[in-house]
Amino acid sequence: MTDASQGPFAIPKIKRENRTAAINLPALGIGTSSAPEKLDPSAAKAVILYAIGLGYTHFQIEISSYLEQIVGEAIAEALQNGTVQSRDDFFITSKIRFHDAASDSIVPNLKKSLQTLNLKSVDIFLIEWPENGNIFSVNEFMLAWKAMEECHSLGLASVIGVGNFSTTMLESLLQFAKTAPEANQIGMERMWRDKKLREYCAENDITIVVSSSVEGEDKDFDYTQFMESEGLKIEKDSILKTPAQVYFRWAYEQGVAVLLESLSEQLMKEMLNIFQ
Repeated sequence: MTDASQGPFAIPKIKRENRTAAINLPALGIGTSSAPEKLDPSAAKAVILYAIGLGYTHFQIEISSYLEQIVGEAIAEALQNGTVQSRDDFFITSKIRFHDAASDSIVPNLKKSLQTLNLKSVDIFLIEWPENGNIFSVNEFMLAWKAMEECHSLGLASVIGVGNFSTTMLESLLQFAKTAPEANQIGMERMWRDKKLREYCAENDITIVVSSSVEGEDKDFDYTQFMESEGLKIEKDSILKTPAQVYFRWAYEQGVAVLLESLSEQLMKEMLNIFQ
């Protein structure tokens, strides 16, 4: 599928045994973290609607992002015009950064976000630990996770999860969590370099969600090194696929959900070809 006018493409879902709401997580979605700080609202809405027209139904939005209202309006319009039949066909992830998430503000922040999105709940609510920031403190995080669990018990989020968590951090969290995390979002380089983390998440029913811009912003990522480590090759004369497409396809085959951190219409179309 290469054009929104041709109708939506059915993006496969991540399917694993004995899972709850995360069973229906689309294998490919759109992240908005790397969107320009100042983007014309009408243009941004048009891009989101274009993505929906192509078949994208998983969107991730950061708490307090200016795109919350835009994504909410696009969802409402897509439902009204019949591009998508039901709210249940969408998969919405909301993310809050730990340094913005004092434990007593997490529930109010999500409630405010839902009002902006005009939704009753999100499908996944993530709390992201700073990738190159604080040393993980179990005591510090316990109160925050208790608030995350409250979001789940109140029905504001079907699934709660984390971002940038290592195996050690997940082990600590599972020691005190009453509601276990069902998702862990990490960067694409970490996905293939940290096989222990992949294995641990699989053993504990934690879906890995990989975010990638594939536009040169992931400067530390070396596609050649990745493909050599996994025994993958691109035959340029016979297989017309980009390194990014090869990586996304590989991630999909590992049972991982991938977020394209880009509002480029060309990249949106290009990444759909990984399923062919």
